Amino acid sequence: MIVMWVVMLLSGSVTELRDGSVEIYLHLVAEFATSIVLIVGGALVLMRRWPGNSVLLVGLGMLTYTVVVSPGYYADLGEFAFIVMFAVLFVLTVAAIVVTLRGARPRG
Repeated sequence: MIVMWVVMLLSGSVTELRDGSVEIYLHLVAEFATSIVLIVGGALVLMRRWPGNSVLLVGLGMLTYTVVVSPGYYADLGEFAFIVMFAVLFVLTVAAIVVTLRGARPRG
């Protein structure tokens, strides 16, 4: 997500920035925050450090919101391929949540 947004911002393809819309700035903050939380959570899980699963679940929750809301922009543009992509990402995100929850269960 970070790389995608940096490339889009540097290429000038985020036309909403020229419109002065506050919405796009808040969207960018949310997307970058989601990316950072996912990276930190994933790193903590890989290092088997506390609170890795919890941080990762927060990031996956943030990602769930993103993949549910983002397709609306592309639906308005009639770009069906992006809608399908976000649907696939939604399924993968839910699967990641299930896997993370299974790994977070206390063993006994």
